[in-house]
Amino acid sequence: MKNSKKKLLAALLASAMIALSALSLTGCRVTESSNKETAEVSQTTTAQTAAAAGAAQEKTQSPAAESFAAESAAGLTAGGENTGAVEAAATEADLTDATLFTFTDDRISVTEGSYTGYKTEGTALTISESGVYAVSGSCADGSIKIKKGTTGVTLVLNGLELTSADTAPISCNKSTEVTIIAAEGTVNTLTDSEYNNDETYSENENAENAVIKCKDGAQVTICGAGTINVVANGKNGIKGGATTDEEGAASLTIKELTLNVTANADDGIKSDQELNILSGNITVSAADDGVKSDLVLNIGAEGTAGPNLLVKQSVEGIEGAIINIWSGNIAVNASEDGINAANSDLGNYAFECNIYGGTVYVNAETGDGIDSNGSLNIAGGTVEVYSASSGDNSPIDAESAVDISGGTVIALGAAGMGVSTGSGGQACVSFGGSGMGGGFGGMQGMTPGGVAASSADFDESEAAGEITLLASGGELTAGMQGGAGVGVSAGDEISILDPDGNVIYTAKAVRAASWVFFSSAELKDGETYTLSVNGTASATAEAGAAGGFGGMGGMQGGFPGGFGGERPEMPEGGFSGERPEPPEGGFSGERPEMPEGGFGGENGMPAPPEGGFPGSGTAAPAEGGAQSSVEGGAA
Repeated sequence: MKNSKKKLLAALLASAMIALSALSLTGCRVTESSNKETAEVSQTTTAQTAAAAGAAQEKTQSPAAESFAAESAAGLTAGGENTGAVEAAATEADLTDATLFTFTDDRISVTEGSYTGYKTEGTALTISESGVYAVSGSCADGSIKIKKGTTGVTLVLNGLELTSADTAPISCNKSTEVTIIAAEGTVNTLTDSEYNNDETYSENENAENAVIKCKDGAQVTICGAGTINVVANGKNGIKGGATTDEEGAASLTIKELTLNVTANADDGIKSDQELNILSGNITVSAADDGVKSDLVLNIGAEGTAGPNLLVKQSVEGIEGAIINIWSGNIAVNASEDGINAANSDLGNYAFECNIYGGTVYVNAETGDGIDSNGSLNIAGGTVEVYSASSGDNSPIDAESAVDISGGTVIALGAAGMGVSTGSGGQACVSFGGSGMGGGFGGMQGMTPGGVAASSADFDESEAAGEITLLASGGELTAGMQGGAGVGVSAGDEISILDPDGNVIYTAKAVRAASWVFFSSAELKDGETYTLSVNGTASATAEAGAAGGFGGMGGMQGGFPGGFGGERPEMPEGGFSGERPEPPEGGFSGERPEMPEGGFGGENGMPAPPEGGFPGSGTAAPAEGGAQSSVEGGAA
């Protein structure tokens, strides 16, 4: 990427993220006068969401991806303790003077309002001026387009079922500014066809490659108190554009509503620039990536309860060059990496995955649980990760450094590429190890201040050799010890016990593991902790303020400073500013629960099955015809 573009992106990103702080506090509300059918869209505020947390549901084991996905829906919770969560003030859009459109299979009926900047042609609607426009009805082949450069548009989906044969049901063209609101109590379904893909069907000039397409320079917010179902058969479900010199800054923001995205061909929700998922109940099933941003992905916002985000099915669950998880409840099921800070198109980029709060649950079938091609920072929240227990995969993996300074983290899988809590970081323990496909049987290093784990069936006679590890403080030599990893099978109940035998954290494993890593404010340096499997002590380990594992096939060694990486600092300026400090007393690690019924099965959202959310963890509190409407200027 050229330096000039880098500077432009940096400047745009800074301004966009500052604006996002204010945006997260703003809701969408639609009201009509008494002589019209009422259609109110009120924000599901973060305070209301937190208040909805009910009795805890027992989570059950889910060895298969399908079971995990179904049961995750029932167990998503209302989002951290989130002390000081802000109740948003709703922004009202008055439909008294709105222009109303009713779609049928052969035409669009119009009820005139004060806004006349539109054109209809058959079942194609084009909006070319600012205003409030409400759409309803059902149409087997129609479309809605916001013309290039049009700003100040509010598009209210008031019970709309719209399918498009060869284009996007909704297109926000270049340099537009659009708020899409799902009216309260309504279910809106948008569907495309396989022909909405110009790679597969190059002759289709109308293809937009997404059900909701937001082009370069478009700033689009999708919100409301209703439901939007997106069914993508062409390519992507929802697609955000890029920031360019010509078209300006682009962003895609999702909040408040119930949003169900099924992408049968490619990505579920994708943005070329900036993707913000601030609140709401979001469910994604994708043939490729679930939620993806080529640059910045923000989930939740500081001081809010955040979203309930469930990636039911994906190849890579969540991906972005910079991933910031601030709040919310995130459950990811992926066939490869669960959460991945990466972008193969960006060279020499400072990739980051930062978790500041919320509840994060990851099940990666064959890949890494949480993987960063740069740094991984966990400063708060509750993080529970499962990855493949063989090969070179790891539940927690980073190219440069892993820094754990707060929150509760439990990770199960095979020991992998390297973890350190950093100098002065939060205490951690690890149990067992795993070589490559069995390899050396799990090699553990013991260094000053590190974590020394012993397995019940460890044989000291297997100790062999030495391996040299590099740390920020210099070169450390760790004794290389063989020994089998711990034996955890899918369905086992695992617990971390303190020196007095009290349970600190309990989880139910969704897959087999040979290595268990745990970090919490409850741990104290130098004390010995026990891993219990199904009520039987399996291994013990001494906690250290700095420790981890690394090298080939699960060689472990504790050392200060991580793998030579300082913790990445966020840019200045609030949401984009200095790293938030954990509240006094730390993060409690308690996992809040939703009321019975999960999402509740309302507004078209499928009622979750019985069985709860797999991998339950509890932690003791820390101390302290549409083509005729398509105009030029397509992407």
